[in-house]
Amino acid sequence: MFNTALADRRAVNKTKLYETMGRTELAANLFRITQTEERIKNQNIQGQNKLQDAHFEVGREVRNMIIKNVGTEPENLPQEKRLRKLKRNFLKKIQIKRKTSRISFLSAGVNLAQLQELGLKLIN
Repeated sequence: MFNTALADRRAVNKTKLYETMGRTELAANLFRITQTEERIKNQNIQGQNKLQDAHFEVGREVRNMIIKNVGTEPENLPQEKRLRKLKRNFLKKIQIKRKTSRISFLSAGVNLAQLQELGLKLIN
């Protein structure tokens, strides 16, 4: 499946497609690329049409391997959360931990001056 069609199917920009792929799909793509390179080198494949044929043949083999081992087509594998969303969730968790830590210090009677003496900074 072409990247454009897959991007459309997953409702993401084509340039962000790899950000939505899970480990199996990413590994399969890397495996496809490396095995195509190896086949081209080992069989001394030359010429645009033969190179394209090798690319599609290896891609077909990797696709069939995924279907056989996983039981589903690569384009139907579970998607990962988008990186931007993961980053946002991560930052929210950190912010909550910071607020909790700040509240813990303040409720323990530690003031800002004491923390600064210890070399600690509170980040808002």
